Amino acid sequence: MLFLLLLACTPTFDESRKDLEGFRLVAMAADGPDLRALVWSGNGAFHPTAPTVTWTIDDVVVTEAPVPPFTAHVRVESAAGEAEEGELVVQADAVVPVLAGFTRTFDGATAALAFTVETDAVTRWMGSGGTFTETGPNAADWTIANPAPNDDDELEDTAAEDIGLVAIVGLTLDGRGGNAWRWIDVATDAGPYLAVGGRLLPVDTAPADPTERPYLATLTPADNRAGLVLTDVVPAEDTDPGDIVCGLDPFDADALADGRCGMDDAGGARVLLTGAPWP
Repeated sequence: MLFLLLLACTPTFDESRKDLEGFRLVAMAADGPDLRALVWSGNGAFHPTAPTVTWTIDDVVVTEAPVPPFTAHVRVESAAGEAEEGELVVQADAVVPVLAGFTRTFDGATAALAFTVETDAVTRWMGSGGTFTETGPNAADWTIANPAPNDDDELEDTAAEDIGLVAIVGLTLDGRGGNAWRWIDVATDAGPYLAVGGRLLPVDTAPADPTERPYLATLTPADNRAGLVLTDVVPAEDTDPGDIVCGLDPFDADALADGRCGMDDAGGARVLLTGAPWP
């Protein structure tokens, strides 16, 4: 895989890997003893069924990372049998980038995205739609424009209403195998959505309170670009119990996006999320 060259160093980013299309191993990382893989479902931001992820070192199946340096291999396979493999090379001086925050400004057709990174690293950007222009080591401009030839061999842009919710991954690398990523969504329609960190999660009815606060919501599978909709969203307290989904308490929506669990496990769960109505 051409993309895997990026995980050990930072050469020119392979353009074809910027588009999240089809089932794909997107990124790999070791954070302490945790070996992690980010797997794009090919069907939306969340997985209907969690993929199978198998890590090996020297042909031996492992569940934890050793002390660097090491080289690990991973194979990911979807419930439909689609598979990809990758190699993660972690040097002794690798440092996992610390993502301290993000900014996202959006005017309906373009967005400016940036991470605040506390370590020396660069970010590469991928998305399920639109195009990217990197504007700094950890920043990029995103545009909805998706040039396509028409009958006159001229270029035309895809209309905003044809895009809707776009899932974006910022993959931050130290060039020595220290990798981290964060999801930032943009939406070109009016939603409604609940902004939970960098995620925009569709809701059936927008909460009336415009401030960020805890909410209880039901994860409901849906045939949309997210793969879910939050239903029965009501204000909550930090101490209110939410269901433990995928072993996570409180629930982390990125577990569904990364492929750590699927909607067949999470669908119907009543979860506690902290967010604010968007837009």
